[in-house]
Amino acid sequence: LELKRMSVSREQRGRGLARALCREVLSFARARGCSAVVLSTSMVQVAAQRLYEGEGFRRVGTSYPSLL
Repeated sequence: LELKRMSVSREQRGRGLARALCREVLSFARARGCSAVVLSTSMVQVAAQRLYEGEGFRRVGTSYPSLL
């Protein structure tokens, strides 16, 4: 399962909503027998990286796309 474009509006941040959404996605994936959940963030999304690492995700690489 790939998690893409999860966000919480600025006004609602700090209430645990992103963590709850992340946990719900993981629960959904487990219930359906998924063997992995993958995602990506930009290098500047430090808060998102902390959230995901806190939920058990681990960093497996860094990519540098070339934009033309």
